[in-house]
Amino acid sequence: MMSRWIRQSGYWFLSLCLLSAAPVRAAVVDEITWLLLDLPPWMILVDGKPTEGMSDIRRRMVFDRMPEYKQTFVVAPTIRIKAIMEEENPKACFALSLITPAHEKRFYAAPIEQVLPHSVIVRDEIIAKIPRTKEGKVDFAALVNSPSLRGLINKGRSYSDDIDEKVAKRAANSGLSYVTSIKGNSNAFKMLSQGRADYTVEYEELWMYAKRNTADLSSAKLKALPIDNAKLLTGGIVCPRTAWGRDAIIKIRNITSQLASNPEFQNRTNRWQSPETLSTYKVALDQFYKEMGKPLNLKELPPILIGRQPKWENNI
Repeated sequence: MMSRWIRQSGYWFLSLCLLSAAPVRAAVVDEITWLLLDLPPWMILVDGKPTEGMSDIRRRMVFDRMPEYKQTFVVAPTIRIKAIMEEENPKACFALSLITPAHEKRFYAAPIEQVLPHSVIVRDEIIAKIPRTKEGKVDFAALVNSPSLRGLINKGRSYSDDIDEKVAKRAANSGLSYVTSIKGNSNAFKMLSQGRADYTVEYEELWMYAKRNTADLSSAKLKALPIDNAKLLTGGIVCPRTAWGRDAIIKIRNITSQLASNPEFQNRTNRWQSPETLSTYKVALDQFYKEMGKPLNLKELPPILIGRQPKWENNI
């Protein structure tokens, strides 16, 4: 009888120890729908789910610290994403938005990354012919006015106010021509690699992705050069100006302020940028993460809106 009691007590004690050692998971009390764009390398989707895109990684690091939320994903074009965010009470956030003053009036926002400016993607053998400033950056006005350098730019696309203005005012005999973008501008990259053009304007990340995922470009010798006076943009997560959206963004902002100093959070996306580019913008990137690490001031948040959300008139 005594031995049976000892065995039963031992089993009970062991069970108690195992229960005590088991990780405690927060109960799911809410849900969040992430609105996604198929836009590699920022969002790289497989079967409608985010994988290892630049924004995918940072969003996942944030959500891993939100155990009380259940997540779902909706992949949609920009026009549909805008429509969802303008609904009366969406429990949805867009994880690849530019954070602009206009957007901060319409949504609750959490900056999570700096979007590096467009670069001039150029054939290695003509780099010496590209007009540069004394700091080594591309003199874009001189470049697009050159009759001897054959450039390609996407028809109907807006790059930045400065780039758009210089393109519009280029000389009549400029060597710059319009081309329709196909598959992440891979057609322009192929023309450069074949010697049919000398340069194009694009995000370096898009060129790096094309080089690694397009057989015809794997051995192409192209280089990204920074443009003088190009401005970095801020990207991040936006949520609706509802009570739900306010709670979600407060959680997200508190998490990102802690992640700002995390080397993994800062560096996991560096494979899509060259060491030269990262060096060029290092001071700006360091300052961004310093600002991102500051605690959230709740007074900065705009008031909650009841009913349909503001119309999203600006670029995503």
